[in-house]
Order: sequence, then structure tokens, then C-alpha cells
Amino acid sequence: MEFLKNIFKGLTNFSFDRYVTLELVKVIYFILVLIATFTTLGFLGSSIVMMNSYGGGFIGFVMLLVSPAVFVLMLIGSRIALETIIAIIRTEQNTRK
Repeated sequence: MEFLKNIFKGLTNFSFDRYVTLELVKVIYFILVLIATFTTLGFLGSSIVMMNSYGGGFIGFVMLLVSPAVFVLMLIGSRIALETIIAIIRTEQNTRK
């Protein structure tokens, strides 16, 4: 409940002296992990369907092998983006003091 209260306070802060992003980063990262998971599951399902179709066996097999790498790359990209945003916000907070 305190988490939601802090977010609401941050959203209604018109002087922008508090950042909501630092409190929402965990939720955003969780959502991005879910998106990466469902995307990878979609790749896996598509690769299985392609392997069973006529003429798509090799492409389906390649998709099956590449899908875990896509998952890892999506996680790395989202983590780097969120850490960059946090670093920018913390730099601003430290230079304000």
C-alpha cells in the first residue's frame, strides 16, 4: 500500500523534485521480463509449427536454436536501458545537492 501511495504522490508532484521512475523500475523490469518470456514462447511455438510444415523444417530448426538467444538479448537490452535511466536520474539527484 505504501508503494502505491508513493507512486501517487510522485505522479501528483508538479514541482518534479521527486522521481517516480526509481520506484517503478522493478515493476517495469518485471513487465519487460514477461514480454520477453511470451515472445520467446511465441518463437518456440512458431518454430515447432514451421518444422512440421512442408519446406520449413530448416528455418523452424534455426528459430528453435535462436529463440533462447533472443530471450537473453531482450533481457540484456531492457536491463541496460533501465540502468541507463536510473544512472541519469541519480546523477541529476547528486548534482542537485
